[in-house]
Amino acid sequence: MSQLLHRIVEWDKGTRFIRDLLFLVLFVWQSASYGYFDNMDRFPEGTHMWRKCDGASMAQNYAQNDLPFLEPQLHQRFEGSGKAVGEFPLFYYLIGKTYQILGFSNEIFRWWWWGILALGFYLLFQWFYLKTKSTSVSILLNIFCFTPPILVYYGVEFLPDTIALALSFGGLYFYEKWREKASRNNLYLGLLFFSLAVLTKVSAGILLVALVSYELVTFQKGKLWNTLKALLPWSLPFVLTLIWVQYAAWYNAQINNVYFLLDTVPYWTLTEAQITGVKTGFMETWYNELLAYKSLWLLTLPFFAFGLLWYKKLQKETVPLVVYAFITVIFVLLFFERFRHHDYYIICLYGILPLLLMYGISIIKVLFKNKLALLLFLLASVPFVAANVSTAQVTAETRSHTWNYYNKLDNNLALIDDWLNENGVTKEVPVLSVYDPSPNVSLYYMNRKGLSNIYHQELTGEFVQHAKNIGIKHLLVHSEGLKTEKEKAIYCRDTISSKGNIHLFKLN
Repeated sequence: MSQLLHRIVEWDKGTRFIRDLLFLVLFVWQSASYGYFDNMDRFPEGTHMWRKCDGASMAQNYAQNDLPFLEPQLHQRFEGSGKAVGEFPLFYYLIGKTYQILGFSNEIFRWWWWGILALGFYLLFQWFYLKTKSTSVSILLNIFCFTPPILVYYGVEFLPDTIALALSFGGLYFYEKWREKASRNNLYLGLLFFSLAVLTKVSAGILLVALVSYELVTFQKGKLWNTLKALLPWSLPFVLTLIWVQYAAWYNAQINNVYFLLDTVPYWTLTEAQITGVKTGFMETWYNELLAYKSLWLLTLPFFAFGLLWYKKLQKETVPLVVYAFITVIFVLLFFERFRHHDYYIICLYGILPLLLMYGISIIKVLFKNKLALLLFLLASVPFVAANVSTAQVTAETRSHTWNYYNKLDNNLALIDDWLNENGVTKEVPVLSVYDPSPNVSLYYMNRKGLSNIYHQELTGEFVQHAKNIGIKHLLVHSEGLKTEKEKAIYCRDTISSKGNIHLFKLN
């Protein structure tokens, strides 16, 4: 029996080629089961399509206007210019350049996002292997990390949060390699991945802080200065992000644009009724999508007494996990109100999953040193992980069908390019699009610059005059459009043309 177990363990270590092939096959299978390769050219849709269209709009403007990298624009004209920026726009810029070569297609955007996801999860798989020296365990853990329904739903759907998480996984791998062997290549690659992750989403940096915390807690007596010198380069992602935030604030201020302004809404500033509303909204809408099949118990894992009983043995796993959990609590309290509606704020917090899983594996190794017990535990985990994949698939698919009510309008807008050109509204001619309370959805679908009645802006005389002042001469009405005949009489001179439920007017 011992010889058989020894052979199984040796086989489980595998060769690099076999490990890579297994990862590729299983990641493609997992992606396909989530429907990522179905109709990839569809426009942004479903939950938070406003935010999805922001990034999509920026990439398309880079392509069409051949914009400088540091001067991104949106279709929404705001105060007369579409200049606006939030997260570091490197990937929007690269996608725009790809559009210039291959032509515009939403499929290209999704393939970029899938490629970055695949790279991030590949490096996470390699990190698991570094820690466990087991191909099977690494595969199972890696698959599990790609099962939270919120992450699965947004996976290739235009939001930067998913790729920020994937990039942080790359940083995690190269940080571990750097700890094993402090080579320049490992350092530079780790800094590259973490810098891109934090520049894309600041919350992705929680993982780096958690990793560094272990070195600070466990430095040898008399070697604090040497430890700080060794860790100093890892501050680069935060320095670069601070510089970028300052630039973005200056860039947006040039046209008084506050759309991408990141403001906190802390727990302690809310009323009791507001706090109750956030809790109720979160529990009713997002809670059951945090993790898949019966996995919410994992959220309590850091507090298991096992870690305290064997703190010295598990110190390397416990310290980063506790620090990550602590910073996550601070993050949630600072942005508390946002969690009522913005579930995608959670995505980068899934950086805790690899730490949680390695903590659990370490506890199992302490409890069950017998190889047979470990093998049986591994076999028992297979159906559980498979059930998580299945649950994530169903949950994400259900959400897609439930939240796509907004698309009945927008899919029509994506088909009227020729009609708009025939009526003089070319890509260079701005248009006022109503009814659309988002900044870019209808404008991106039509691929036209202009204004929308963002945040349910009333169609007042002042607003219409602002539209005229920035060169808008046409009013495009769709969906609810003009709510009363009085509005039509005030703001519309005559109908230029109609196509289905979409009407084009001249502004008075």
